[in-house]
Amino acid sequence: LGDTSNLPCTTSKVSSEELPLDLKREDSPTHPAELYGQSKLAAEQLIRGYQQMYQLQANIMRFGTVYGPGMNPACGMHIFFRQALLDGPLTVHGDGSQTRTLTFIEDLIQGILLLVRSGRFGLTLNFSAIEEISALQMAEKVTAVTHSKSKILHIAQRPGQTMKESISSKKAFEILGWQATTSFSEGVRKSYEWFLSKKQHTGVRAQTKNDILKKNVTIHVPY
Repeated sequence: LGDTSNLPCTTSKVSSEELPLDLKREDSPTHPAELYGQSKLAAEQLIRGYQQMYQLQANIMRFGTVYGPGMNPACGMHIFFRQALLDGPLTVHGDGSQTRTLTFIEDLIQGILLLVRSGRFGLTLNFSAIEEISALQMAEKVTAVTHSKSKILHIAQRPGQTMKESISSKKAFEILGWQATTSFSEGVRKSYEWFLSKKQHTGVRAQTKNDILKKNVTIHVPY
């Protein structure tokens, strides 16, 4: 594939939540709702500075929330699977109405490969699924797929929460012919198969409602 070091990955969370989907393009105004998005936006600005001053050949890729085999243990989907397989409560921030455009890893890899093989530079491209899934829907789906006895426990909303994650990947389709094709249901099923094959839940103690509410346990779920 050649040199892929100049393919920085940022996030859809650099976009403003207030904009409708068709206006959440790569050239739309940026207004991140949380520190994570601000840090990614700062990284983008550094990259553009190097492009302007030193002719750095690079592309900027903005991803929706990525999940699937190999996902980070800090990912909300990963945490939900661990909690469900141990029959502990699935912890959801607030009422769970915050949404994510969950993008399956295999779809994303195809997009990256298409961009690398295109030989083009100086692009900013969004790579994201279209289907918006709420945190509550994620938790319910994981519970159903795993046949878990877990209950859903609503905890305090996370400060700076991104309530609506959605960006348009129309440009990636026009330039590369890319679009996400894996449905949420299929992606969750494949993720569960991977999770079981790797025994990702082994050794993680289930937290009860009392653990969380009485012992002031901090739950790091990004949703």
